[in-house]
Amino acid sequence: MNKVAKSRKDRYVAKGNDLVEAKRSMHLTTRERKLVAYMVSCISPYDDDFKEYRFPIEDFIQFFSIKDKNAPKEYERIAHGIMSKPFTVENDVERFTATWLSEAKYHKKQKIFTFRFTPSLKRYLIQLKKFYTRYKMINLIHMENCYSESVYELLKQYETIGKRTVTMEKLRVMLGLERKYPLYSNFRVKVLEPAVEEINKFSDINVAYQEVKEGRKISGLNFEIKPDPNNAFIKDGLEKYNYLGSSEDFAGQSEEDKEKSLSKNELPDEIPDDLKNIFQRLVEEFQFEREEAHVLAMKYDETYLEANLKLTLDRVLKNRKRGIQTDITRYARSAIMRNYAADNDEVTAATPAEVASAQGDRRRAIEAFVERAHQAWYKKAVERFIQSNGGKHIKAFSKYLMTQPEQGIYAPINELLLTHDLNHPQVKAYFQSWIVESENLKDLFNKQVFMEDQGYVIENEGDIKARLMRRGRLMDV
Repeated sequence: MNKVAKSRKDRYVAKGNDLVEAKRSMHLTTRERKLVAYMVSCISPYDDDFKEYRFPIEDFIQFFSIKDKNAPKEYERIAHGIMSKPFTVENDVERFTATWLSEAKYHKKQKIFTFRFTPSLKRYLIQLKKFYTRYKMINLIHMENCYSESVYELLKQYETIGKRTVTMEKLRVMLGLERKYPLYSNFRVKVLEPAVEEINKFSDINVAYQEVKEGRKISGLNFEIKPDPNNAFIKDGLEKYNYLGSSEDFAGQSEEDKEKSLSKNELPDEIPDDLKNIFQRLVEEFQFEREEAHVLAMKYDETYLEANLKLTLDRVLKNRKRGIQTDITRYARSAIMRNYAADNDEVTAATPAEVASAQGDRRRAIEAFVERAHQAWYKKAVERFIQSNGGKHIKAFSKYLMTQPEQGIYAPINELLLTHDLNHPQVKAYFQSWIVESENLKDLFNKQVFMEDQGYVIENEGDIKARLMRRGRLMDV
């Protein structure tokens, strides 16, 4: 079975700009900043408040490339560092000092890590509508200088403008360097040049800077910022983690290239056949993560989704012609959730799972989602079983066909079996029905086995507050 890497480096990180520019008394280490980025990427666009977020120990091991036995202690060490370094957020509304986390735990029996964000950060991380910075976490993976990620965020924030001027005083405050590297020459060698070098080498933007002088003193920096969509490290990494590009990129590919892309991005087994096309569109054209695309495909009627995706693509292309850059995933998500295509007569009613969820009956929505996913997975599991073990059962199947009373039906099937093996569609259909019963495949691939194989867990089962988790992440069905 083809499984997607659990620790996905194409996840999105989104922070309010006031949080990006927060005043820091101490700078986070490289590992601390990467863990914060990972934690922020766990926030779902559907979340309306903070909750206890969780992720499996395997994700942490893969993300930081550490040994299994060291993972709990390393998580505790990094989380402690994060919680010991406060920062100050200030704007026209408020000024407060906080740390990123209020709690970080390791659950020994479940082998999962959990954490909670500090409540005062909610407006800077939840349901962001404007004045925020968003990027793929893969931009940070190769950066080793602990200041590169901060400088990247500060410049990514101004990518659409193309330039940013910042005073040395303010830059030092935002980087937590008010007292460190007081000489500009040291600051340039230890902080600025390594950060610019790593940003240009590893990220989706390309930057250059000029020094601003007041007399002989360097008082500020003028940065030029350009998109770098063809960065080799980004492209290689996204290909590795099953990201194929935007809808415009995909639409512009040749048919041969499209086939290559699709073959690399094999569909999860629990996606029903009738939802494959819409799932592929959500992932490949509109850049949704697989988990979110799975939920959307199961939750909404296909015609409803197609109508809103068409509207999204039209809007993005129109904006592009006007020189306006639009985040296609974010716009598509809003269109689907708010039904921007509501005036389209072809839009159909919501699915039963969506109605149940909207009414607050989480349990029925989860049951509908799991049942449909299980049936699709079960079908694939049976097909794989036949492919791997079918040859061993041909003689027994032939004997079964010859002993059935209605030989007018079964004898021709046996003749086809002898001449075509299991390749004939009629033979395959009869063989599948027979082997499901003879090998008790319904029990072998029951719902419990499916849940364990795919990493699904229903919390508060039987309750209207039930929620479906998959490998530590909430599936918002």
